[in-house]
Amino acid sequence: GRVSPRNLLKVFGAVRRNRKKVLEAAIRHEATAVVSNSMVSHLLNAGIPASSGLRRVVHLHDIVDRRKAKGLYGKGLDRIARRADAIITISDAVEATLPADALSKAVKLYNPIGDMPIRRRAPGLPIRAGMFARYTPWKGHRDLLEIVKACSDLPIEFVSFGNVSDNDQAHFETLTAGVAALENPGQMRLNGFSPDPMQEMADCDYVLHLSTLPEPFGRVLIEANACGVPVLAYRGGGVDELFGNLELVGERFANGDWRTMAEVLRGAVDRCRATPSAGTDFKRPASLESLSIGRYAEAFLEVCNGS
Repeated sequence: GRVSPRNLLKVFGAVRRNRKKVLEAAIRHEATAVVSNSMVSHLLNAGIPASSGLRRVVHLHDIVDRRKAKGLYGKGLDRIARRADAIITISDAVEATLPADALSKAVKLYNPIGDMPIRRRAPGLPIRAGMFARYTPWKGHRDLLEIVKACSDLPIEFVSFGNVSDNDQAHFETLTAGVAALENPGQMRLNGFSPDPMQEMADCDYVLHLSTLPEPFGRVLIEANACGVPVLAYRGGGVDELFGNLELVGERFANGDWRTMAEVLRGAVDRCRATPSAGTDFKRPASLESLSIGRYAEAFLEVCNGS
């Protein structure tokens, strides 16, 4: 996870060793294309010679920090993009990191969604607000704690679901201590792995999206709406684009503006007190039908086949 001469050599060696294995596998399976989806595999893909007959497809789903490692990421991305035969991006924010002379190869495909559960929870108090993100600092769980503090006097349940990597264990423990120190610790639950996170999402009244760095896509936004749940989201990265192009239901906020988000939740409580059935008129955006797995697979294969 760190840039160092030793790690760079390890990556270089791995790329050279695995290039041969990729070519052998491609011949064995009569492949027409090789698709990569991470920086190291992109480098491996870029090393495959054009004479192999394989179509080299880069699936770029990160907003690449071109300045990282003293500019090595930017130079690496330029080389990868220029050698690729096609580049699949997932948002304008991701595409914007590409060099200008590679944009003609880019095809934007929004990530698909499968069949989602529909909300089964009856409207009323307490309101349930959920966050679904791995426990890493930039996903915004600290801001979630601030929202909980600001809403401590309200009938709102806060739930959070996400995975914890070894590198983020200390961060998760800090969050756990923060919950224990709340005025009402029972108001918020930090959960790890869930066997059915989509049903947990569908049982929310709101889903919060608090990424403090630009989100390349924002899959949680479309998953929540597909379940019939509105989203409250920080702007940045692909968030505005998804709201605009897919007509998502919810509200957007300036990055870090948890105070206004807390006020919106307070207003939702007031509306629910006045009209207990408030929130039952949610209409799933029709645009989400365009994100079916079948349609995505067809478009993906067209890029891989060069059609």
